[in-house]
Formats: sequence, structure tokens, C-alpha cells
Amino acid sequence: MSWKQVGTATIVLLMIGLAGWISSTADRATANPSTGVSVETVYLTRTDLARGQLENLLLDEVGLLTVKDGTVNGRYHSSAIRAPFPFNAVVPSWQADLPPGSEIELHVRTGHGQCDGFRANCSWSDWYEVHVHGDWTLPGAAEQVGDMVFVNATIDEEIGVTDQGPTHTHLQFTLQIYPPPNADGATFNMTLRNIDFTFIDSSRVPTTAELLAQLEEQPTPPESAGGYPKPAVIGRDLWCEEPACLAPVSFPYHPVSHLILHHTATSNQHQDWASIVAAIWGFHVSRGWGDIGYHYLVDVHGNIYEGRQGGDDVVGVHAGPANTGSMAVAILGTFTQPWQSPPGITPPPAMLNSVAELFAWKADQRQIDVFDASKTLPNMNWGLPHLMGHRDVFGGPSTMCPGDRAHVLLPWLRQEIANRIGFQNPYIYIDELSSQFTMSGNFWNVPEFGCGNNGHAFYAWSVTDPAQSHHWGEWSLNVPHSGRYEIQVHIPYCITGAAETNGARYTITHAHGSSQVVIDQDAVVGQWASLGNFEFSAGQGKLRLTNLTNTDEGRGVWFDAIRLRMATPGVTLQNPAGGSWHNQLSLAFNWQISNPGSVLQTRWQVATDNNFNNLVADIVWDSAVFQHNHTFSQPHPQLYWRVLLIPAPSTGSTDPIVSPTRSFGFDQTPPESAVYGVYELLNGRYVIAWSGQDNLSGVAAYHIDYRHVNETEWVRWFTATSATSAIFPQIPPGHHYAFRSQAIDHAGNVEPPHLQPDITTEQAILLPHVIMLPIIQK
Repeated sequence: MSWKQVGTATIVLLMIGLAGWISSTADRATANPSTGVSVETVYLTRTDLARGQLENLLLDEVGLLTVKDGTVNGRYHSSAIRAPFPFNAVVPSWQADLPPGSEIELHVRTGHGQCDGFRANCSWSDWYEVHVHGDWTLPGAAEQVGDMVFVNATIDEEIGVTDQGPTHTHLQFTLQIYPPPNADGATFNMTLRNIDFTFIDSSRVPTTAELLAQLEEQPTPPESAGGYPKPAVIGRDLWCEEPACLAPVSFPYHPVSHLILHHTATSNQHQDWASIVAAIWGFHVSRGWGDIGYHYLVDVHGNIYEGRQGGDDVVGVHAGPANTGSMAVAILGTFTQPWQSPPGITPPPAMLNSVAELFAWKADQRQIDVFDASKTLPNMNWGLPHLMGHRDVFGGPSTMCPGDRAHVLLPWLRQEIANRIGFQNPYIYIDELSSQFTMSGNFWNVPEFGCGNNGHAFYAWSVTDPAQSHHWGEWSLNVPHSGRYEIQVHIPYCITGAAETNGARYTITHAHGSSQVVIDQDAVVGQWASLGNFEFSAGQGKLRLTNLTNTDEGRGVWFDAIRLRMATPGVTLQNPAGGSWHNQLSLAFNWQISNPGSVLQTRWQVATDNNFNNLVADIVWDSAVFQHNHTFSQPHPQLYWRVLLIPAPSTGSTDPIVSPTRSFGFDQTPPESAVYGVYELLNGRYVIAWSGQDNLSGVAAYHIDYRHVNETEWVRWFTATSATSAIFPQIPPGHHYAFRSQAIDHAGNVEPPHLQPDITTEQAILLPHVIMLPIIQK
């Protein structure tokens, strides 16, 4: 047995038989049973599995369960398993060698009383069908991680046992291994290599009601300097009192450009939402993720819980290659359709409101267009919507997350976010399900799991023979005003079993005739692809696509939404970047203009509000201008800038073209920081911890210096590090060292060097090794 204790949270990996741990679970309980989260993973051995009932299964000497006759199901029914401690949640995981099309069906129930073996006098819950948890299992991973099963109150009328308590003591499971459908008598090798259970007890954490009472007692945080406000959040220091929760941990950071909605696939009946959050934290830590993987979690009442430690833009663990550059909001519960297993519910209004508030705050802060899609996440090979469900990361069937009843609300959520932050979408959208789209009457393919823009798309297989081309679709553009428009087509990333065509041929009917544009859909999958700019008369214009190509056969040709934007002219802001900070009052502004010959006037504006009611600068030029240098009279903490273009009469439009708004600010005040903690480990090394604050742009990095207490010259230990703790090497007996910090904020302001040390090793606190484990992570 090997184990690691983190504060009062015990994380144990057991490689022993059930008979061995049943008799000694009291010795493995949490060190402090009154508070904290207990976590133990139990690995079942051959001896354990032999106690169950097998049907059409062979149990070999090393504990592998193999189906005898590969043409029929193999079934297993375990005896009652006593947990190492009373638990309120359990997560199964397993590995199996299965041919394509076969599957494992796992059911779990929990109980307490006289449950050992197959005794009947035990109070059992209902059976719960466990599915692979999409947030905790990557596509193609050998280990499959199941849903988190929570203990609910149970009543057994036959034996008169009523379970009103928050924990159970036993678990039982059944599984069936199914051969592939339509096997036609073929025999398949199907083997379960192992099955494990992670038991969790988070019942001792404060309830949500207690947390809300504590939140009300805390001082109201200062309002942010401009921008959409961040909603109230139950902090980590409230919902998790574990030292492991609060100890400083260094995680990587990356600017957020994508927003991802998850559901936790947990019980909708379990009402102690804080304990669910704590249980998820305990399980994620046991997986080696260092902390809870989500950035925020929201319960059905709209209460928001702070997730992963680190604050804005910290990289989470929730969506595989899409982790870096995304923010994850997980709604607590299961939101599948009523006929799906497990059946889910519709996210309540209070929950949806809090989700919209969180995403609106982040979209405004990071200037995220929630209607757009891009290939900007550094670890992704395809484009993704800027606001999406977890299933959209992988194009469909690998996960149902965030559940159909939540996923279908994403179009509403995008518009709701735009309404809250005042974002005006410049595009006109034409959906393939609208009356402006007509199509051939033959059979069409539709991707699974709501894949496509706004949850739907059509596709056909490419052909090179005109006689075999039977699929066509046509979008009626019906532009509102005469002028020049850019047309973009959406190419969704959906799992279909084949790549996309390299030669989709679009025909555009415009004011000057027709044009054909060929798009390599495979190269722009998951993105909006531009077909170019075309002149249209008001109420006119068509776009046509068929499955006929000159490049390939048997590849996907996508017929999804399209969008148009008047391109007479267009303007794209470049610098300063959105959300940027500056410490010099002289700034260079520049922007790009498409079709500059059609510009009558250029207007550049800066204001203290995003509605531009309070202008700080307003300049008009009677031509196309691309840059301007400006010196401001004072360091405003929050400003907004935009460019407006007045088209020339020849464009047929007099409506001004307004760029998206970008925010920026000035910060000329240096941040403050200090090395506040020195902790001595048993091996003679030291953990040094530091922190800082900046009221405007925020602390970006630290310089950390040290010197011998008897010397005057400082030595640079870390330069511009984002970490907030590190291990200092072993110091010879009788020697001591001093430390100081120097913070740098996002505007480039540098804190003046501290003339005196912040702290020395003479002030070190001696702590046991087990308590220091979370502190020393980097």
C-alpha cells in the first residue's frame, strides 16, 4: 500500500484484496474525521472478483475477465464491497480490450447495514447506470473513467432501514460485456483487464447555505475599473478548508480565447452542492491534476463556486488539447434528455443566468466574439467555436457533455452574452434550416450530437462524376442594401469517419453575373471560411454548392450556415490590443481598412465608456487613414477605442461602418509585493512563498532575490517568474539567507527594489513533510 496525505485529505492507492482491507479500514480513515475530504482508490484483485457471480465469463489467474463465448453477452454480479470509510461519492474506472462496436454496461449501487457478501439485510440505493465521463476520459484513452455516483437517502421497507445520513459503507456492481451488433456468429475476444473504485467522503465540508452566510459576512470586493462586472463567487477558501486547497500551487497561464460549457454528470437529486464540488476536487487531485480541473462550477440555484486555483487565465484540466486558452464553466448535475440514461433535466433559469454572467464577464474582458470560431488554441489542429459545449471540442460522439438539454441552449447563450455586454454582431446569418435554404430532395447525412453551427448541419459525400452528383443546396442571400458584401461559410468539425473535401465548388450569383470559388474544406475545418467580396443588389444574391468536385470522392461536403457582412469598406483594429495596459501616455493606434478606395471619411474615437457617450478624443479625416499617434492628458484606468468609416456614394451605402470596440487602460502605479513565508522541510531545504497586488493591471511576474544575511549584495534567484513559491536549496548549518521580491504589472511598471529584506530563514516555520507536499508543487 502506498499513500499520500494532503492536509486532512487522504489519497490512498490500494493494491490488496477486499478481505485484507475490510478488516483494517479504521486504520486508514482520515487523520481528522471532523473536517476535510477523504479519497481512496481501491483496485480489485482476482480474489475480490472471484467472490462475485460469473455468467459466460472466465476469470484467469491474474484477474482478467474474458467472455467465454464471444457471440453472446458476458455478465458479472459482484458481492457487496465494504468501502475503506463511509463515503458519499464513488467513481469507477476500468480498462478493457474490446473489438469495435462492443461495449460494457456497468451498474453501481451503494448501501449500508449488514451488506457483506450477498446478505439481504442491507439498505441499498437504486441501481445507477454508469457511463464514461467525457470530462475525465480523453478519446482513445486505455482507461475509461465513469460518472461520479453520489449517495442519496434510501428506504428499505422490508427490513425497516431508513438511510437519512450523508454516507454509505458498501458498494455493489454489475456489468455486462456485449459483442458487436450484427456479428453474424463471429467470435470475438472481449476482456475486462481491471476495474477500480475511487471512494470519496466530502460530507464534512460546510453546506452551501453555510457558505452563502459566510460570503455575506465578507467585505464587498471593489468594483472593477470598467468592463462587465464579474458575478459574486463562493471562493475556494470557503468551500474547501483543506490546506491542500489553499496552499500555493504554480500552474501555467494562457490568455482565454474560448469558453467551454460542461456538466458534471452528477446527481440532480443530491442537494448538498458544496459537497459535490469538494468531491470533484478530491477526485481530480487523486488523478494527479493538482487541483479541480474546472475554472468555475454553478449549482441549480445559480450559486457560483470558484474552481481551479490561480485566477484569470490559469490553464485548467477539462478538455484535453483545448485546455490551454479556454475557460471551463461546469454546471452541477446531469442535463441529458429524459429518455437518455441517466435521464437529465433542463438547466434552471438561475443556473443559466449565472453561466451567462460568467461568460459575459470573460467575453467582455478578453474581447471574445462568442458568435465566431477560430483556430487559435495552441494545442488544437482544427478550429473551434469561441463558445461551445465540451462535445464540440472533439466533434461529437466521444462525450455527451454538457448534455443535450444544455447544449441546445448554446445559441440562446451566445445572444444573451452579446446582449449583456452590448456586442453588436456585424454579420447576417443564414442557417441551413431556415426558409432561405433549399436543397435536393434525396437522403442527406446529419452529424450526431448536435454538431454544426447552432447544433445542426448537412453533409454529402463528394463525387467526381457529374452523373453521380445528386446533392445540391442553395442559400438565398436577400441582402438588405445594395453594396459589396463578404460571404463566409461555416465548415464544422464533426466526426463522420472521413475527411472533408479538398474541392468544394461554390457558385455565387451577384450583381455582375456569377463567380465560382473552390474551398478546401479540410483545411478550414471548424472555422468560417471566406469566399471573398461581391457586389449585390438589394434583395438579391444566391450561393449554391453541390457534392461534385474535381479533387476527391467519398469525402464530406458540408452544407452548414453561412454569414454575410457588408464589405464597403471594412475595418479591423490592430493596436493597441484589447484588454492591454500601458504606462506611457503617448500611444500609436493603427488599423486595417479593406476596400480603402470606397472610404469617404475615417473617424477615430476614444471614450471612457463602451457606448462612447463620454469622448476623450474624436478626430475625422476626409479620406482613408490607417494610423494615428496620440498623447493623452491623463492616465485613464479604462478607455475604449473604435474606428468608423463613411462609405463613398459609389458603394450604394451611406451607413457608417463601425469597427468592434477595444478596451485599453493606463496604469502608472508600480505594484507591491513581499516574500511572506519561509517553511523549513525535514530535509533541510526551504519553501519560499511570495505574493503581490496591483489595483489596476494586476501583477504579471516577480523578480526574486536572495543574499546571505551577513552580506550586502543581492543575487537574482528568479527573473520575471509567474510562480508564487519555490524550493530553496539546503543551507549549511549556522547559515541564514534573506529574501526580497520585486513585482512587475501588466503595464510594465516595476516595483522599486526593497532596501531591506522581506524575510530571512531565521524566521522559518518548521512543518512536517506531508503538510508541505502541496506547497512545493511548481
